[in-house]
Amino acid sequence: MKVVLGGMHVSFLPDEAGQHADAVVIGEAEESWPEVIADFRAGRLQKIYRREQRPSLRGLPRPRRDLFDRGAYYFNSNVQTSRAVRTDARSAR
Repeated sequence: MKVVLGGMHVSFLPDEAGQHADAVVIGEAEESWPEVIADFRAGRLQKIYRREQRPSLRGLPRPRRDLFDRGAYYFNSNVQTSRAVRTDARSAR
């Protein structure tokens, strides 16, 4: 079984996360994920997948909240206030 990690932790600490996975996806995965799947199927999974540019969010599907058991969670919805982790501290100024 291959393990692929992504998310904020991986984007901030890819070397540390890479110790626990076969591959890591740094940054947004919308454009990287098809490449990860193709490489996996071809038997050439890379250690790191990185996108420097932010993907367009246009055309992304709405979350399927109907799939969640509403009684199983304290909150029935979530709000995502930002996307992508900018690792260059100068960009925060």
